[in-house]
Amino acid sequence: MFPNGLPLKDRTNIVLSKSKNFAVKGATIVHSLEELLEELKKYPSEDISIKIAKLKDMKEQGIISEEEFYTKKAELIEQL
Repeated sequence: MFPNGLPLKDRTNIVLSKSKNFAVKGATIVHSLEELLEELKKYPSEDISIKIAKLKDMKEQGIISEEEFYTKKAELIEQL
């Protein structure tokens, strides 16, 4: 998941994981899209959380697949 198995230094690392036992030193772990959006509110990049919310709406409406949703969301989070 991370280069060399460790989160990137001097950056915010947020991981969305279904596993409640998943832990990585130096990363914030969230377990749902709602938790992710709450976590993102702590950071100045409002555009990204708005885009993720729009992606969620598209997924719920069947416009994009679950896989596309997670791929695009990961790309947005990388921009943080």
